Amino acid sequence: MSRTGTIVAPHQNDGLVQSPLTGALPLVKSANLALLVILLIGRTSAELMGFRAHSLFHLFDLGSEMNLAAWWSGSLILAAGLAFGLCATQRCLDLVAPWAILCTICLLLSFDEIGSLHERLTDFTADSGAITFRAMAALLVSLAAYTGLRLLLHAQARRLLFFLIPAGALYASVVLQEYVQHRVDWPAWSVGVRAVVEEGTELLASFLLLKGIGRLPIRYEMKRALPSGLLGWFMAGLLLHILLVYFYAVTLTDIPGRGDPGAWFPFAILLVLGLRVGLQQDAPHSRTAAAILIALSSMAVAIYGKVWPLNHALPGRDLPLYLMPLLLPPLMWRTGRRPHWAIWAGVGGVTIFALAATTRSTGGVALGLLALLYALAFAAAPRLTTAPRGAAQQRANKV
Repeated sequence: MSRTGTIVAPHQNDGLVQSPLTGALPLVKSANLALLVILLIGRTSAELMGFRAHSLFHLFDLGSEMNLAAWWSGSLILAAGLAFGLCATQRCLDLVAPWAILCTICLLLSFDEIGSLHERLTDFTADSGAITFRAMAALLVSLAAYTGLRLLLHAQARRLLFFLIPAGALYASVVLQEYVQHRVDWPAWSVGVRAVVEEGTELLASFLLLKGIGRLPIRYEMKRALPSGLLGWFMAGLLLHILLVYFYAVTLTDIPGRGDPGAWFPFAILLVLGLRVGLQQDAPHSRTAAAILIALSSMAVAIYGKVWPLNHALPGRDLPLYLMPLLLPPLMWRTGRRPHWAIWAGVGGVTIFALAATTRSTGGVALGLLALLYALAFAAAPRLTTAPRGAAQQRANKV
């Protein structure tokens, strides 16, 4: 990118490569359609024929919370936030504030998707909850308007508005759909269709957002997957996570069938960690490690939400949680450098769960500690998360 902010054609030495988001869009589209079909069939058959949904359906039900479908929806928004964060740190198109604001908005939206934030505002009584909701909505609208104006005045960045404006309108329309949902007596045949429209609106908005981000000149090849500054943010986030979990456990009443704020931090950290490790294409075992971390992120939501179907066949509903810390140490051991970090990650993770994962609140803290534990362990295993010197240049020369 030139100093004037214009986009230049990438070449093999400038670090600009095809956006991973662009390559992942077909997968995102297929997964979205599959989840919507499952939702339509499951809800319609339950309403019209009285079928009792299998536990596997609940795992992929977009209309439910704390399952793999909710994790997928939240992951799309969080991935967009991570991309906007890279834009801000790299000063894409010589802009910082608009990308930082969009990153923050995406983080809040993903938190709402996993933790049911806007539903929980009513816990403070209807009046104060409405005031809080309106204040947050006004703040988000103001920030979005400022961001839109900055992008509109930028010759290159204004192209992103063709995706941001429709995505924002779709996200906002969900609020109206939920308002209508609770005030209309829907016939049985339309329940599945209404659910597909609402959830499909969110997925379409996320898809448009990712499609627009794929056109930004972001440098996805990084020297390290886990810089020290990011670890600092992780540690600060852990403190906020612990305060949030205990505030939720002591102050707020539980809402059956809703998301849990205690799952967002481990979900987010493990997903961000997995995506960043996966971007180190020339690092050994990076793809395997990324797959495991992303799987752990989904388990942090689905298992913590008590909808994992295997729980019914195992001696203890939380047993899969105790097994989570044992997945990564063998892979970390294979890196051949600082193998004691693998032992520390495994033993420490199991100890955390054995001592803390006895109640829902302490379980949320345990998941947060485990996520930070993995982040520290990966930061100390450079061969796993850092490409060898010259690897990127050698690959570019082959092309």
